[in-house]
This record gives sequence, C-alpha cells and structure tokens, in this order.
Amino acid sequence: MPMADLPREPGPAARNASFRRTRTAARATMVRRSLSFVRLVSLLSLLVLSGCVYGPENNDWVDWSRLTFRGFAENPAATIEIQAYNQRTGVWNVVTTATSTSSPTTFGGQQLYSWSLTNFDFFASVPDAACYWSSHVFCAIPGGFASAKFRFKEQGSALAHLVTFDDGGVACVIDQVDDGEDWFAAGSSCSSDDSPVLTLRVLT
Repeated sequence: MPMADLPREPGPAARNASFRRTRTAARATMVRRSLSFVRLVSLLSLLVLSGCVYGPENNDWVDWSRLTFRGFAENPAATIEIQAYNQRTGVWNVVTTATSTSSPTTFGGQQLYSWSLTNFDFFASVPDAACYWSSHVFCAIPGGFASAKFRFKEQGSALAHLVTFDDGGVACVIDQVDDGEDWFAAGSSCSSDDSPVLTLRVLT
C-alpha cells in the first residue's frame, strides 16, 4: 500500500479543533441541564409555597388546652388536616381539621384562602393525648416542659404539607413582600429549616 494511502494521525490543528468542539458541546449540555434544574426548582417552589401555617411559629410556647392555628390554603373551602406525631407509636395521625374560606386574600401577588382553628383542647379531643407530648414508654408527661410535633395537609392539593416558619419567619415574609418580593420568593427565603414540621412546647 502506498504511504499516501495509510491512515494518519490528525495534526495539532485538527486535534485542537476537535477538542474545542467537544468542550463547546459539553458546556452546552451543562447549560441546558442547569437551566432545566432552575426551572424545576422554580416549579417546586410554586408548589411548596402555595399554602402555609403562619401561626404559631416553630418552637413557640402554647397552651395545649387552647391551641390555635392559622394559615393560608391554595384552594377555597379546602379541608386542612392537622396532624400530630404520636411519639409512642411513631405514627402521624390526623387529630382535627379546619376549613379554608371561600373568599381569597391577595398577598404578595398570590390569591390565598385563609383558614384557622381556635381554642382546640388537645387533651380533651385526642385519644392518648399524652403520647403526643411525651416519649416515655408509658406516655408520662415530663416535668418542666413537653413538646409535640405537628404538620398540616391541604386535602386535594398536590402539595405534600403546608410550609411552616421559625420565630420571626412570618415577619420576614411581610418585610420582603413590602419590599416588592412576591409570596413565593419571600416564603422560600423565610421558611423554617424544619418545615413542614412545627414543634410546639408547653410548660408542665
């Protein structure tokens, strides 16, 4: 076979051109994936922050005979499940419900529907109530203080649970909305690290 017909290694210029094409394609792929991730996060934020619990805030001190919860739902006349964690069984149970209003409230550019439950007597209403406030094998309430964990679910919503806030989180949302942020951005920035779980404490 003549030497001219033998396959040859590409020269430096060809190798550099091939490398540049590969690098450009890789960067384009990374950019597309990055944009897809940003869009995904944005969509998740819209879902996650459609509803919330704005009172009480995480680790607040409360009276378990007069519990009051307030928040916003994404739909009118929606049933809000108030769930509590049974420390003896390790199971989340619906202990009561609330219903959102039919008339919307516009907040931070979003239409939301308020809901509330007032003066809920936990011990008078929930079987084995002490087991939600005590990790003791016999559900004995500890001296000093006790705590229970709650979370909130809007029935019929794609949202797993409503967002909760730490101390100062609600004020943070209000300040950011007053400064021009929409509800989604403000809620995302100010939500609790423990969300959707809300821990409440009582003196015993």
